[in-house]
Amino acid sequence: MSFASASEVMGLFGPSESDWVVTLIRKDGGVVTRRIAPGRISEEMAVRAAMNASEVMLPDLEAFTIRRASDRSLEENGDQFLAELWKKKRTG
Repeated sequence: MSFASASEVMGLFGPSESDWVVTLIRKDGGVVTRRIAPGRISEEMAVRAAMNASEVMLPDLEAFTIRRASDRSLEENGDQFLAELWKKKRTG
């Protein structure tokens, strides 16, 4: 019986750039984001895992987004969100 080296099993325990980041938007307006590992699973499996972990059933799901953890781009409407956020900032 051979044993795996630490580098071979590290992906099972630590975050990776290839992990999935799944955002679930529920019909009631709630939003849940989950990081799903390992990244070698399919998109479908990642979404299912996020739904199961968040206890979101298919009839309750309005929409979802999925991306790799290495994708650092802003979400759609990110610039608009930042503009609205700055409007709400209190000035001393």
